[in-house]
Amino acid sequence: MDFGDNIWDVDWDEPGEYEADAERAGFAGVRGKRLRRQLGATLSAAVWELDPGGSQAPYHFHHGGEEMLIVLKGKPTLRSPEGERELKEGEVVHFPRGPEGAHQLLNRSDSVARYVIAAAQGTPEVIEYPDSGKIAAMAARRRRPAVRSSRSTASTTPSTTSTASLAARRAATPSGSAAGSQRAGRRAGRRPSRATAALRRAPGSPRVPRAP
Repeated sequence: MDFGDNIWDVDWDEPGEYEADAERAGFAGVRGKRLRRQLGATLSAAVWELDPGGSQAPYHFHHGGEEMLIVLKGKPTLRSPEGERELKEGEVVHFPRGPEGAHQLLNRSDSVARYVIAAAQGTPEVIEYPDSGKIAAMAARRRRPAVRSSRSTASTTPSTTSTASLAARRAATPSGSAAGSQRAGRRAGRRPSRATAALRRAPGSPRVPRAP
């Protein structure tokens, strides 16, 4: 897309193939140039020229965006909810959102009018045309944000019990300590071996005393 960077030295955009349709829609004797901006920005501006007897757009108002008009030269006529009035060079007019910001520019003079229209664009945008009862709706296409997994990752914080501590605990088990040996002995005393149990059950075998 070609943008301009000077409101006086302007290389006007060439009329498009739908110029006839634009004139039937209410654009007549008008040419414009978008001024430089970053693509996707919500603030935009364009410089326009309106020939004598021309009109820029049907009478309309915005729900999503607001506009500001700055007259550079000539005497365009503004139609608004208050009626019609001729604007002077250097005049600034703000068009807020909603019906109170309805407007249309015409040129009832015998000279070309030049002006800048800046817009703070909103999305979605809805434009109403009170004369015809038509409505235009549009929305900018946003880039979908990257989807992040909600699955939590496992903690990498080391356990408070070190490997050395675990080794020390294993060394302190009944098979590796004196106390453990005593407990093992008591369990052995309570649980005689198979051979001892067989002697106790055998008839005439000597009595085997129990461990204390």
